[in-house]
Amino acid sequence: MDGHIVQSLNEKHLGNIIGPKCNSNIITETENDFYVKVNMFLSYFMHAHSHIRSKSFKSYCMSLYGSQLWDFQSM
Repeated sequence: MDGHIVQSLNEKHLGNIIGPKCNSNIITETENDFYVKVNMFLSYFMHAHSHIRSKSFKSYCMSLYGSQLWDFQSM
């Protein structure tokens, strides 16, 4: 090290990126991930009973871990 301190605007904590400029990127990535999961879910559970589909959808597609950190007002 040459004695210089490098500061980062974003930091990863428990799999969540936090910082002043990361909010819109995280939301876009999560939205895209959701679409991928929904399409995979539909292909696997297309013929399942609606009750099974409902419970499975919540388990497989609705993982919004870290969404409590999102700041929608700054968008």
